[in-house]
Amino acid sequence: MNQWVIFSGIRLLPVRKGGQGGALSALAPAALLLVAGLAGLAAASSAGAGGTGSYAVIAPPGSTLADSINIVRAADGRMVQPGRFANIVIARSDRSDFPDALRRAGAWAVIDAPSPGGCLAPLVEDRPS
Repeated sequence: MNQWVIFSGIRLLPVRKGGQGGALSALAPAALLLVAGLAGLAAASSAGAGGTGSYAVIAPPGSTLADSINIVRAADGRMVQPGRFANIVIARSDRSDFPDALRRAGAWAVIDAPSPGGCLAPLVEDRPS
């Protein structure tokens, strides 16, 4: 027997009682969305399209800002701006293989950063003193 979940008088989706369907089929859309999102992020990270020369460099979790800067230095780059977290920095280089060099130096992910900072910018409040 089907029952309907009702929100503000609108039928949203049927809810089945009993063992029909199973818990795994209920999680299938979320799992599919997760896999598609991760695949898209991996493709964007490895593609390096755009070639602006500025990249968001994500070091392994637990890395300090010094560790993140050392990864950038090992790849012959320079830090442009620290991120909101110690393991994220915006870096720049004129090397054509800079993203690959960052990955070889230990970066977990390298993402093209067309605008400086964006949502990775550090939390800084500019208040007059």
